[in-house]
Amino acid sequence: MTRDGAPLHGLDLNLLVTLRALLQAEGVSAAAARLGQTQPTVSRALAVLRTAFDDPLLVRSGRLMVRTPTADALLPRLERILAAVGSLEHAGTFDPATSDREFRLIMPSMAEPVLLPRLVEHLRDKAPRVNLQVGSTQADPLARVLAGAVDVALGRRLDHAEVRARVMRPGLPSFVTLIGKEHPAYGSTLTEELWLASDHVMLRVEGGDSRGSSVDRMLAERGLERRIAVQASGMATVLELVERQPFVFSFSATLVEPLVRERAIEVHDTPLALDLTGLQLAMCWHESNHADPANRWFRQVVAESLSF
Repeated sequence: MTRDGAPLHGLDLNLLVTLRALLQAEGVSAAAARLGQTQPTVSRALAVLRTAFDDPLLVRSGRLMVRTPTADALLPRLERILAAVGSLEHAGTFDPATSDREFRLIMPSMAEPVLLPRLVEHLRDKAPRVNLQVGSTQADPLARVLAGAVDVALGRRLDHAEVRARVMRPGLPSFVTLIGKEHPAYGSTLTEELWLASDHVMLRVEGGDSRGSSVDRMLAERGLERRIAVQASGMATVLELVERQPFVFSFSATLVEPLVRERAIEVHDTPLALDLTGLQLAMCWHESNHADPANRWFRQVVAESLSF
């Protein structure tokens, strides 16, 4: 058994580089020249190596030296070991063009129809072999980030000492209202009075408060109120309702405008001045991944693909 678990009885592992040169060159002089060391230095190293491996390693045959059977068995293993050791300095690097790493992302399902296709397009262009696993934020996103179950979480900012966050759109998001042909303002102007008097559809957000949204709380602070006629869990359902009923639906322009181009739905500016800072999209990740080159690259791609 080696002392204190030290490999090769505590042999200086730098001598393995000398051993490789000796076995490849099959001679002390040639190995010394290859290593840029003196012949006596390499001769002393060979003596230490012979003791460590309990084998002569190189034996004289005429005017030459040849490897022993043990040395022949050692050389390919030695080359693999030293190649692995040499790769350690590159262990923290990341090459997207060749990587087959899997990245794990969670985002609100309401954002997926718009955001995910753009992200996949970016990934296939920059890193065609990486894999992407996408989940929703229905389960506690903070717990999943802290547990290391995801690389990046998109959605609300997660305030925690072990979590980093970046607001994706520093400016205020554009908040628009959708109406269909059954609404009285279709083809006309949507006023504040008509917006407040209309029946509203609300998209129920995973983990959100079903009794109201941040918009309703802002309205309440101004002494205003809207009627939520329907709460739906999917964006496709919401758009179908708006297209067929005299409903209004107010949401982020970034997420809804690309979805209504083929529908009989108009996009209007929401006729209320609301502080929408709290509706900004955030990208969050665990502190331990902050300096990881692969995670840093993935965050940058997410940011680029979600810049509208």
